[in-house]
Amino acid sequence: MISYFLDLIKKYILYFYDKGLIPDILISKKFKDKLKKREKNNFMAKLFLNNKSLFYNKERGFWILDSMPSKLELDIYYKNQYWSEQNEDKQDCIHLRDIDHFLLMKKMVPDFFSGKKTILNFGSGHGGISYLFWINNHRVINIEPSPAINKFMDNWVVIMTLKK
Repeated sequence: MISYFLDLIKKYILYFYDKGLIPDILISKKFKDKLKKREKNNFMAKLFLNNKSLFYNKERGFWILDSMPSKLELDIYYKNQYWSEQNEDKQDCIHLRDIDHFLLMKKMVPDFFSGKKTILNFGSGHGGISYLFWINNHRVINIEPSPAINKFMDNWVVIMTLKK
């Protein structure tokens, strides 16, 4: 119950600050950052949901956007918002989820690892599973719209658009 009231007070403080009723000097950096994040999220929500509807398809088991975003909308989203929303940073590292996916693939498709393959990793993100494929001597092509680092000279390619 107390946390509900504290959250409510925080919302009112942010609201009054946003309207210019609370001086800048009285608001902490944490509150200001929260307000900026809220403004950014509101912009992205307007960008994606403008003339679109979002609904859950029970038969398929996932959410569907009833009018796909334009290329411009997707470019803006992935370059400015997507990685800032993730719990994990877009650091050069391997996460437990990457190892789980890699081991699952080795288990389900063991013949896949019998020789060198070319891997297309669409939406490669931080590149975790790409590193695992690369270490296993596969050629990796990472397709990622947000900035990614071209880490290795051999068998490692980063492409930001499908046109390339």
